[in-house]
Formats: sequence, C-alpha cells, structure tokens
Amino acid sequence: MGKVTDFETLPRFKSLKESGFLSVLQNCLAELLNCDVSLQCKLSTYHSKFDLFECPERTTYIEDEQTVSIVARILNGKELVSLMGVRVVGFAVCYIPSKIFDCIGKRLTVLLSRVYAKRNNPLIYEAGETLIKEIITTYAAKGKYNVDYIKFLIAYAMKIKSLTFEGANIQTGMILTKAFHSFNGKNIVGDKNRGGFISKNDNLFDLIRNDEINKRLWYIADGKTSFFLFSKKLESSCLYVLQHRDLPLKEYISQYLMTDTLSQMDILIRIVNPNYLSVIANDVEFVNLEGAWHVRDYNALIKKLMNLLTMEEDVLKTVFFFVIQLSQKCKSSIIFIPEEDSDYKSDLSYEGLNILGEVNVSDKTYTNTLFNIFTSDGVSIISKKGLLLKHGAVVKQRELTSHGKLLGTGQMACRILGEKGSSIKVSSDGKITIYNKKHNIELKF
Repeated sequence: MGKVTDFETLPRFKSLKESGFLSVLQNCLAELLNCDVSLQCKLSTYHSKFDLFECPERTTYIEDEQTVSIVARILNGKELVSLMGVRVVGFAVCYIPSKIFDCIGKRLTVLLSRVYAKRNNPLIYEAGETLIKEIITTYAAKGKYNVDYIKFLIAYAMKIKSLTFEGANIQTGMILTKAFHSFNGKNIVGDKNRGGFISKNDNLFDLIRNDEINKRLWYIADGKTSFFLFSKKLESSCLYVLQHRDLPLKEYISQYLMTDTLSQMDILIRIVNPNYLSVIANDVEFVNLEGAWHVRDYNALIKKLMNLLTMEEDVLKTVFFFVIQLSQKCKSSIIFIPEEDSDYKSDLSYEGLNILGEVNVSDKTYTNTLFNIFTSDGVSIISKKGLLLKHGAVVKQRELTSHGKLLGTGQMACRILGEKGSSIKVSSDGKITIYNKKHNIELKF
C-alpha cells in the first residue's frame, strides 16, 4: 500500500468543494438518514479512533447509539489513495439497519474513486439523487437482482405517479420477485401463507422492450390489495390480489409493509399519491416524499420508542397507524402523549375539549372521527394507554430556536410539549417530527 493522504489535500478536492458537489452529497445523505451529517476530510480525525487498515473492506464504525461513522475509500485501481469520512449523528442511527450504512460506504467508494480518476469537472447530480438511488437499489437488490433493472423500475414508477386516469391520480403497486410460483395462496414462505392469489392476464408487461405506460392497466392495481408481479427481467403477466382481512389497527404496519406476503428476496414499489412513492425491502421503507428520499424502519423505531417511553406496543403501533396515514395524505397534525406525572397543562393556554369521552384510539368504530379530530386545529392529547384525553388544545407561545433558527408555531408547540412527554407532529408536506426531551429523542423523517 502506497502513501495515503488526507482527502482535502487531493488535487480534485478544491473543485469538488467549489462546485457544490460535497454540499449536495452532505445534504442528500442528511435527508435520506434523517440525521445531521458532516464530512470528515482529514485522516487524523478517524485514525485516532479506529484502525482503518485492519479490515480494508469495512466501511461502518459505530461510535455510540446515536453516532456512526462511514468511511469511503478513494482508490486508484486497487491502490488506496485517500479516505473520506461521513459522520452521522441523530436518534435515527439507533434503528436504521447497519446494512444501509454499509451500502452508503460502498457506493461512496465507487463514486469518489470514479471522480478521482476523471480529469473533467465532477457532475453535481452524481452526488445527489443519483447516489441515493444507487444506495437504495444496492440495499434492495441484495446481490440477487440486476441493480440497473431496479433503478429502471423506480424511474418508471416515478413517471406513473404524476399521471391521472379518468380524472383521478393513479395509485398502484408492483412486486419484484424471483418466486412467482409461491404467490398462489397455497404455497408457504417459511411458515406463513402469502395471503392472496394470482390472477393471470393476457397482456404481458415487458418493460425492458416496451416501456410505454398503459394507464388503463396500471389503474387496475391499487397498490393496497392488488399488485402486478414482475420477474427479475421485469416481465409480468400476473395480477396478485390479497384476500380481505379485517385486522385491528395495531396490525396496520405489518399489513402496510406486507410482512406476511413478501419474502426477504421480494421488493415492493407502491405509488400512494403524486407526492409519495414507496420502495419496501426487508421491512424497510424508502420514501420519495416531495422529491426527496427518506428511510423509515417502522418496526425498529417502534421497538426503540416502546422501551424508552414505557408504552404498550399495541398502543404505539395504533398511534403510528394514524401518523403514517396522516403523512401519506399530507394532513398536518400534532399528537401529544404526556408522561403520567407531568404538569403539561401549565404549558396550555386552552386545555381543549373531548366530545367523544375517553375513547381508545384502537377502537375502529371511531377511526374516521379520530382522523377528523387529529386534523382539526390544535393538539390532540392521548394517554399512554391509548385513551383520547383532549383535542383542540392550544400551547402557550414562547420564542424558541433550533440550530440557531426560530421555530414556527407548530414546531414550537411540538418542542414545548416534548419537554413533558412525547410529541408527534405531521406536517402538510408529509414529514414527521418526534420529540421527547427526557429521552433525547429528536427525529424528523
């Protein structure tokens, strides 16, 4: 191995910085991971913490529960030239699968090595959505699918989500699988039935040879109970239809992720609305929301929150049913779950009302009414047992800042309430904020 130099001393570093390449890279990774991201360009920053040369293939180094360092290696052929670190800090680190960090390290190594070898100026778009799609498809492909085919399928879905048919936006879904034969309602994946049936059709999709979008066909599959099945060559002659199951709200996340239907090798792409496209692999969702990609691992997040907040799993899963639905429908809302001994009422200028009485949010009789309540003005307050205590509450205003910036009214309310319990804010653009000061939880995704 030759001499390894600091990344910032490389001849290409100046052009990468001045062109905005590094800024775009940093911002896109921060959006994807819902964390603070900083680039570390000095070798000494990491050499004192980790043995970077003990395992040349290693890219991920866990520092603590909310901090991880990703090290990309800049190669000239097989020779190691330099290293660049990506330091990720935030609550999301504790539940994001480590394989995603590994994929980031691998794709950054490929990208930066290619940029180093080029003589022309770097292309900024390579550090933006192009890189994020490389990360997503590398994670989803698991070495079993052609990564370019998955990128093609995502790009195809991005075109569909902007289309309408009969005056309505197209909501649809597609499943990429290597096991067509097991999607027939009788075959078993592990010890679970896939829970649906294949419906053969005469119109063969062959997206590689004919990528013309037939809106009439795509409109048929709704992405909730019916999906087009595609082979690894992006061919399909099957519509997969799920059997109707009346499940409690606490089962919504498993139903949404199709845990009982998808195997570890399957990939689900779902168009929820024109602003919300979802890619699901291994129970992890990558969401394209308002043009930016974000990673969400609901099961890991709920497990972590359940332990920290001492809440029953069923209650937390039911709350997330409403939160995810509000996010997908881009409806703004603030939900507050106070600590049992907190004096949160002192932070309210109006305590709100309760026209339903102490209804449990898991009671499906009131689901539609609760949606209306959660999307009306003010804060909805729920106990740790899932009882609706108050709605329409108003928080006393006071000036607050975050990272040196003044907070808006909704963000301010979320942060003030988060000092006395757990506050969840859904914005009108679909983004979700969770805040709890006691347990150092500040998560935006």
